[in-house]
Amino acid sequence: MESEKYLDNVMAAFQDLYSLFKTGDYAQRMPEVADAVSTVYDMGFLDPAVDILKHRGLIDGKRYGIIKSSIREKTKHGIEKTVSGMEQYAIYQKVAAAFLGIFGIGILIGFGTKITGGAIGVNESNVAGAVAGLMLLIYSAFLFFKKF
Repeated sequence: MESEKYLDNVMAAFQDLYSLFKTGDYAQRMPEVADAVSTVYDMGFLDPAVDILKHRGLIDGKRYGIIKSSIREKTKHGIEKTVSGMEQYAIYQKVAAAFLGIFGIGILIGFGTKITGGAIGVNESNVAGAVAGLMLLIYSAFLFFKKF
């Protein structure tokens, strides 16, 4: 009973994820996550289909148990693959954010401040460099704190 409730919850969640994938070009941009979501979505059809076949006497108890066990295993594997795929994309986002932030700081330091400019007689500031550095820092902060 508890495993059926869990499976129903998983299937409802993955129906939502499947619908979400259909709203954009996510399947093309994240094919491994889309495949995993599709697998679990398909198991959502197979689970009640096997129940119907068992109820109508078209398969025996032994085959029913084997198929249900296979459905549970494929569902677990699909869930793990979906979560790990989402983590992978989120981690890449964080790495890109850190890289852009470091690059932005470098631009600010290198072009925006002109620390030695007053000592050698050049005292003009590079506003464009400072703006570019600040924009990179803001964008990196946006990527870093954006929920995936």
